[in-house]
Amino acid sequence: MRKISAVVIDLDGTLLRKDKTISERSRQALEKCRESGVAVVVASARPERVISCYDELKAADALITLNGARIRIGEQVFHNGIQREDGKALLERYLSHDDLCISLETSDGIYGNTTIPEWDVIGRTDLLSVMDACDLYKILISAKDREKKIEDRVRGEIGMLRLEDLVYYSVSEGWLYQIMSRTATKWNAAKLVLGMLGKSPRETVYFGDDNDDFECISNMGLGVAMGNSIPRFLEVADEIAPTNEEDGVAVVLERLLNERA
Repeated sequence: MRKISAVVIDLDGTLLRKDKTISERSRQALEKCRESGVAVVVASARPERVISCYDELKAADALITLNGARIRIGEQVFHNGIQREDGKALLERYLSHDDLCISLETSDGIYGNTTIPEWDVIGRTDLLSVMDACDLYKILISAKDREKKIEDRVRGEIGMLRLEDLVYYSVSEGWLYQIMSRTATKWNAAKLVLGMLGKSPRETVYFGDDNDDFECISNMGLGVAMGNSIPRFLEVADEIAPTNEEDGVAVVLERLLNERA
């Protein structure tokens, strides 16, 4: 029987269905975890202001948001942002590309050179000045034509400024590039959270589906890939769950909790 003391769960493509809702079955599985003394941790690329809209997640023991750039454990908040001067240098270079949509996730909200209603992006023509008054968590870049390949440019500008040791990027859904501090990863954040909660990674289950989940699924006691995961993720998982549309998280949690009882 596997000992489980914590679960860490990604949101998009994992716990959330395609319509961005949490099913009743999943809600009940999370509630059963808490009743059984199993810590529930959310680990998402989303900002906290978006995650807090889900009533089903308000009782989570910790929130790892923006891929680990911001972490909340109770009333304690930890920040792992991009250094201001590094962020400004990168932003200046990316803004010189007219075909890129650029947004900044900051401690004061999300700002961009293009308004994106579904993200509540605040349109600004002076993005560089935004960073003078707030912390920068993440630079988000996509092509205006999402079919256009831009990875060489995203990587190239980091290289031109010789910032490879200070920042990195990940790709979400094949088109959204997220640039973050090297210290801001889900794995680094999960180690911090689990340590503060008194839980061991060896007794933790991780659920995920995409590139930014790779370290966690490779290093936790049980790494569970959703059936809809990217191929690379499926190859390293200890177990493959049904898809997010099929309540894969709940299916696995129900079994593990029954085995634990």
